[in-house]
Amino acid sequence: ETYCIILLILFSVFADAAELKEKTIYTIQTNSASSMQDLDETILQLSNYKDLWIHYEKIQKQYSVMIGVFKQEREAQYLLNSLKQTIPSWKIVRSSFADIYYWVPKTERVKLSDIGYSDPIHSQGFQSYASVQFPWTDSMTTKNGKLKLFLKISPLLNERSSIKVMVEKIPYYNKRIRQLGNDPVIEIQLDRLEEHTIGEKLDVEIYGYFSITDDRCADEPSGNLWMVIEKDSYLQYTVNSSIQSLKDYFKTIHETYNISIKENETNFVEASIKLAGFLGSISQTKSTRLKFSKISGPSKNIFIGSQPKDIELFGSNLYVTPAGIDFLINKFSPLLPFSSVSIDSYNNSLSELPNEISFEDLGYENRVMIGIGDLTASYPFSLQEIGGWPKHLFCTLVYNHTPIHEEERSFLKIKMNKTLFETKEVTAQGGQKSISFEIPERYLQPKNTLEVIFSYYLNRGDCKGSLPQMEVSIFKDSFLSTKGFRKNAPLSIGSYPSVFLGRGAIILSDNTPKFYIPIARLVEMLGQLQGVLKLLRLEDLDKQQYDYAMFHMSPDKIHQLNPMVDMEPSFEIINPFSQKSLLKLSSDDSVAVLQVFYNKAGTPILIYSENDNASPFKDKNLLSQQSLNGNVAIYKDNTWYPMEIGQKLRVVYPHQTDFEYYWVRYRLIICVLVGTLLIVFLFFIYHRLTGN
Repeated sequence: ETYCIILLILFSVFADAAELKEKTIYTIQTNSASSMQDLDETILQLSNYKDLWIHYEKIQKQYSVMIGVFKQEREAQYLLNSLKQTIPSWKIVRSSFADIYYWVPKTERVKLSDIGYSDPIHSQGFQSYASVQFPWTDSMTTKNGKLKLFLKISPLLNERSSIKVMVEKIPYYNKRIRQLGNDPVIEIQLDRLEEHTIGEKLDVEIYGYFSITDDRCADEPSGNLWMVIEKDSYLQYTVNSSIQSLKDYFKTIHETYNISIKENETNFVEASIKLAGFLGSISQTKSTRLKFSKISGPSKNIFIGSQPKDIELFGSNLYVTPAGIDFLINKFSPLLPFSSVSIDSYNNSLSELPNEISFEDLGYENRVMIGIGDLTASYPFSLQEIGGWPKHLFCTLVYNHTPIHEEERSFLKIKMNKTLFETKEVTAQGGQKSISFEIPERYLQPKNTLEVIFSYYLNRGDCKGSLPQMEVSIFKDSFLSTKGFRKNAPLSIGSYPSVFLGRGAIILSDNTPKFYIPIARLVEMLGQLQGVLKLLRLEDLDKQQYDYAMFHMSPDKIHQLNPMVDMEPSFEIINPFSQKSLLKLSSDDSVAVLQVFYNKAGTPILIYSENDNASPFKDKNLLSQQSLNGNVAIYKDNTWYPMEIGQKLRVVYPHQTDFEYYWVRYRLIICVLVGTLLIVFLFFIYHRLTGN
């Protein structure tokens, strides 16, 4: 049965590829010449654009540079309109994939910061080790490729210390420290990897063999054996063919995606917000990767609309229906090998969350580490991935290691978000073992990093002999487990994606880009992956059952929602203890307000509102999860001001000069005056009764 399924998938993939060649496409014909060399200037001029290819006309013996691979003429026209400012004579032609004579290679780069490394990689010990895996697709090649590593190393290392770099387990670089200096830049040409088969990832390993004296046991505890790999280090590669599968389309998550909606209809706007959350959930960087426009030549375009196939790939352009987006979110893995998908029936309903989620389900394979010192494996995950904010979160690690000599010592250390909370001594024989532990709730954040560290230290005389290494495997069937989720979990701007789970409602003042793009950017930036999300009108909200709601309303309408901060016509943030005014704003100021809270029914609510010319989302997403930890954030003069409204700070409205206003504004003074009068009154009564 398994073999039949494999053969069926292989047959479907080949049939999919054959069908792809016969597809009709629309493209833009630019300049033509009798030789390809004469087109170099045109290719250079268009080097930033996706999907450049050469068409050869046999009768006229002419080569033409073509831009774009589009399913419909309308999208090609969008691109042509922007290009006509450069060359008015270019035109749209009808073609097919079979007419692609030569795909123009495109050189691209991916930095460590693009694939999740928000901080430099730090490694320590006399056998320092670091491993980086870059995403790899079938359309990539190492021709004209290179690896550039920006390092910092300890200045105390002796001249015998060295650094080795391996790419795909092949040694590419090995030099003594005296040849490098303290801040070396290592550049490795990767052309000879062309004949090597690369899998899902391109594996890079950096080894540091460090010493200060002849006694490594004395050097190790000094803390002076270290190297740092900067996050600006990058891999350069060449794309030499079009994207053939959905797997490869979404694998290069460091690229920019442009979302294009034909019409601002409710189902298309709703789908674009879901898609933004999906792209944010697979992204590994904090900066935004989304654009919203009719078309973007340098970006991958995703066109949302009605079409016969729910998901269909044309080069760097993806055509998808709202049902296709639901399918992407919930059933992504099975459709990876294909370039198009048709959905006959799909039940987009909430599924029961499992009590356990394996490391494999989180996207991690078996991890093997070899060395001496601290061998660290990091596992980032979000509370959203495990189903919400857990009442109790447990981890079970399944691992194997080589035997530990009785004279050596080894420890297992567990850290959550860089805080050590569990340790265990590793002793005796190797073999497969497991350990279970609870992760304290106080260490949890919306996005977390679990670090598993095996520390192996030698204790053999003066350490001048041979140095046996420890080998550890952490298996992918290790898992996280929960015992229920908190209904009233801590709610802040940084944590709301782990609270906003289940059936969601989105309410906009209008289905226009002005209102749906900021909400889409919010769900993208915080990786809010939700399959059951409905765009509703405000008057229909009470008629629907929902677990959370997100609003983007104009400032003159948010008062209907009983918000924590009402923008109309003016408001003031004060410290109730010092009576100091922290912020004064009026309706004339350019300001945006983001706020989250539980309403009277206990439902989590998010409200976003902005005045004209105050959007933080117009050019780039300035929202940072790490800096916005309060329940209210106010955006003014290109800066977010996070704050905790409630017990710490108060909002007062100068135009509402009733008792509540004066009480909030001057309650400390009022309490002092009332207290003073009460003391005087009691003293008077005491004096009358006692005569003293």
